[in-house]
Amino acid sequence: MKHSTIYEPIQSFQPYVRLTDGSAQPKGIQVTSEVKDGFLTVRVKNLSSRHIAIREVVLYDTNIPFADVTPQTMFYGEGFQMLTQYTGTVEQPRVIGSYGTDWDFFNFERSIHTQGMWAVYNYITFMPEGKDAMLFGFCSTNKYSGEFRFNRNRFEIIMNTENIVLDRGEEWTMEELYAASGDRDQLIAEMADRLNHNHPRMVWPEIPSGWCSYYCLRPMTTEGLVKNARAMAQRIPELGMIQIDAGYSAPGKDWLTPNPSMGGDMKTTCDLIRAEGVAAGGYLCPFMQHPGWYLPTNHPEWMVQDEDGNPAVKVGRKENRILDGTNPEAREYIVNILKHFHDEWGIRYFKLDFIAYGAYQGGVRYNRKQTGIEAYRLMMKDICDALAGDSFILACNAPMWPAIGLCHGNRVTNDIHREWKYIRQNAEELFWRNWQHDVLWYNDPDVIELQNMALQRRMPDGTVTYPMSTMTDNEIEFHKAFAVACGGMMLGGDLIYDLTEENINVMKKLVANTGVAARFDDYTLRIGRTKKDGKTLIELFNWGDEPQTLDIPLEGNCKISDFWTEETLGTFSGSMKISDMPGRSGRVLVCESV
Repeated sequence: MKHSTIYEPIQSFQPYVRLTDGSAQPKGIQVTSEVKDGFLTVRVKNLSSRHIAIREVVLYDTNIPFADVTPQTMFYGEGFQMLTQYTGTVEQPRVIGSYGTDWDFFNFERSIHTQGMWAVYNYITFMPEGKDAMLFGFCSTNKYSGEFRFNRNRFEIIMNTENIVLDRGEEWTMEELYAASGDRDQLIAEMADRLNHNHPRMVWPEIPSGWCSYYCLRPMTTEGLVKNARAMAQRIPELGMIQIDAGYSAPGKDWLTPNPSMGGDMKTTCDLIRAEGVAAGGYLCPFMQHPGWYLPTNHPEWMVQDEDGNPAVKVGRKENRILDGTNPEAREYIVNILKHFHDEWGIRYFKLDFIAYGAYQGGVRYNRKQTGIEAYRLMMKDICDALAGDSFILACNAPMWPAIGLCHGNRVTNDIHREWKYIRQNAEELFWRNWQHDVLWYNDPDVIELQNMALQRRMPDGTVTYPMSTMTDNEIEFHKAFAVACGGMMLGGDLIYDLTEENINVMKKLVANTGVAARFDDYTLRIGRTKKDGKTLIELFNWGDEPQTLDIPLEGNCKISDFWTEETLGTFSGSMKISDMPGRSGRVLVCESV
């Protein structure tokens, strides 16, 4: 494989700052850059006689077209957090997912510099047709968020310094940046190696499997959890763990106060689950706080504030508050709660949800000199220091780069629902992030749902309904192939005691085949390949509504069989054709060289 080519223009560019009031770099601000082993580091120093608030640092800007990038070039850009991803072309970008852009989701502050621009975060790859890919990626995530802003005419690389004041004589070091062209997989691997160098991965000896209550057990009760634990022990002990999701604590109280509707407190519930031979996993939402929750009510001073000293509001789709990770008392409180889970309830698996809020870019913190990313990493480091020695830490709805080095597993898709919209959408979200599995962390694709069911749903007017889901057999096959292509964590999302024997066997196959994430033949994401144990699994996807024919390239002579039924389909040389593959469907084939 040929070496990647460093993008030289970025190394000779003179970075500059933009101030909080929108003005350009003043006298007395010194911006220097250093390139070492192809990685760019920029430093900003205040040599003036006054303190200066800096909105952002421009590491690079250029007109489009540049190199092989034109308005028609395809791209993929990472989101700031789990729920956002971006693709399309430079002149026609689109969001992957249901929550809009990061600006939309978090109500990030706009400025004159963002007007008419799209923004993606952490890294961006441009994929000119028939030419080398180009990657711009940040390889550290200590303090600042890296943005790539563009429209059809302009491209900028930005370091968001959040309007923090640079004191007289103070110097800031920006996050490390890599820019190169070559094979896309190789470029990403080079960036990932550097990320792991700067933020060593938290290692866990095996990929967890289990079952989650959220998608099938409503209302959640101790009796229902124990019933599923008993069924797990009897029917599919390979899963091994019950992830107890939100709903165990009393509304408006702290997390240690039991919810009366559960029919049992958490210690009793966990003990009963373990008595069935199954581990109990816990759930906490440390950063995002609804206004009526215990912490905003009892400790408003622990929340991120506005300039008037009130808890910041209008974050996300609701007026959520944010627990301030720079506040040592807030961090101590959260760690002590989790220690109680660990020491008193016996929990050794922790799902930490909605944690992207902790890295929110804006507001006033206890330590006004620290950024959202620093706040997030301070809290998460304290949690990991307290628990990670013998407990699995799962990040969920996390800020993507700031989570690196501070979790064992990371959810990389939206919540799944028993509808085609979400089955399709989650697959696209996952496959662009497949490379992260077993490199940065274990990927969590959310639960696997194999059967339709009537799930309790509370309507806006307060009435409760039980609508039956309508997944088709083909859509379920697509979802099963998605799970195989993931290679990561495998959690069931159906009532275990209601699963058919056929679907029990499906889950057993899925758990047995975790480990390696699929790589795809091209950017259509129709043909994935997982090489494991001397065989190649070929995952096939028809994303459209109409039947399609897929031509599958093969290496030499191959015996092909069906992954699920183990039926032999024949021996093929050089290629194989699947005709009239139904719309919204998936298949998994096993390829063995002969």
